[in-house]
Amino acid sequence: MSETASTSDVSFTEQLYLLSTVVPFQGRRVNRITQRWLLGRMRLLDGIALLLCTGVKREAVAVTYESTGAGIKLFYCKNRPCDATEKSYAAGLLEIVKNAVLYENCVVSIMDYIIPECQSKIKSRLGKLVKEVSKLQKSSPGGKISVSPSANFDKHIRVTLANSVPSDMSMESFLQVVMDFAEKLPLDNFGLVGDLMEMTYFIGLARDIHTVIPHPALVWRLKKFGEFFGAAKNIAWITLFDREVSARKKLITLTEICPAPPVTETITGDSIQILNRFAESIGTEPVTLEALKTAYDDFQAPPGLPIEANPEAFKEIECSVHCELTLLVFMVQRRLETRKKQYVSMTIELGTSKSTCWTCQAYMNHLESCYATPINCDIPHKSLHDLHCVVSDYSGKITADWRMPTYCPEKNNWLLPGALVSIKIQHILAHIHELQQCDSEWELCSNEALPDGDDYMEMASDSDSTTIIGMGDIVTNGSSDDEFLKQISGLFLSGMGLNRSDLRG
Repeated sequence: MSETASTSDVSFTEQLYLLSTVVPFQGRRVNRITQRWLLGRMRLLDGIALLLCTGVKREAVAVTYESTGAGIKLFYCKNRPCDATEKSYAAGLLEIVKNAVLYENCVVSIMDYIIPECQSKIKSRLGKLVKEVSKLQKSSPGGKISVSPSANFDKHIRVTLANSVPSDMSMESFLQVVMDFAEKLPLDNFGLVGDLMEMTYFIGLARDIHTVIPHPALVWRLKKFGEFFGAAKNIAWITLFDREVSARKKLITLTEICPAPPVTETITGDSIQILNRFAESIGTEPVTLEALKTAYDDFQAPPGLPIEANPEAFKEIECSVHCELTLLVFMVQRRLETRKKQYVSMTIELGTSKSTCWTCQAYMNHLESCYATPINCDIPHKSLHDLHCVVSDYSGKITADWRMPTYCPEKNNWLLPGALVSIKIQHILAHIHELQQCDSEWELCSNEALPDGDDYMEMASDSDSTTIIGMGDIVTNGSSDDEFLKQISGLFLSGMGLNRSDLRG
């Protein structure tokens, strides 16, 4: 099934590019996992994916598993094939886990191993944390970030980080030290990097952290940096204290699933040109750049793109199948093949180093719909036969470098990413045209010849009910001037499909 929508004049990649500049975020959504065993497993898989992320900026890793009598098989995938060094690193990490004996020693061994190799990812997350700290310090009185530690938070930190917090240091001072520490941290000092990861991990675990640090963006960055330590901790704990895993840790294998090679796509023109080509292909009116900016305040064309004056300009984008979809397709085909011999569950858990994007989420929903058991089916435990794709959360982000897997059942095509992307662009056009229509109606009403104030007051003073200049039934009946004007203003607004609550400023 082609990922291109019915608008053949605008490619799927161009449509994605357009959405990425106009509405790049559709809202983050956390997968509300209520089963504790599944939540723990997803944290473990996400942690393994994070620790395997050793490459360049924007690299992503996905991990899944299969547990059989022969052992535990881990499968991982990146957006590109791994080189020999990366495969050797993954094998070395697995050996540490297999040879683990003591919990604390295992955590330290994992941290000592991953910090030198994951420098790119660590540097990226630390940079975002430092940027958030600097921004808050500049806007805070005296350059100090406001914090409000509680007794519970104080106890939590002093118990979990006993060696890091002097007994005479207040929590306010400790948190300021952590912020300063992050700003001045030398990345080549692996021991200090590990210490900061441990601190930020336990700070983020506090139940009242959002009350203690009333800055959601800063709390998010602290948690993201601490995830490295959390991953090492979860891996060590499951390896040594989970009975099923501990008994078979020597039988764990780790296999790379190679992704499909990337494809280079061409984007012709800029956002407004793509939008108007789309409008023409569906037979609707084009829009102006000013109208687009008015309708979407956050619209900003990325730098270095073609300008409006050059309609022939183009740029090339390398599009790849995202790693979680490569693994998902691999596991679905593997499970379907196995089912010919024996029953296996179709629940597939995917750990990721990054939150799953909007288009990946759309593809997962489509694939689930293709393998859903009919409602009237009499199969016992029907839900176990349905395909369930489990990830921790969705970022809601739309990027232009996304490519759909070649595996795509010919079913429920209206749920395909291409169809949903096309609908979203149609919504953008409809929204812009609706705003333009409202503006033109308002301008038309503003230019109509209306009676002056004295004429209004004279008509309002009549004792009989009066219809005024054909604007609808405005009953005066001796009502006050204020009530009369409220009726008139309400009439204009209702004619535009608005009410007073829609007015701003």
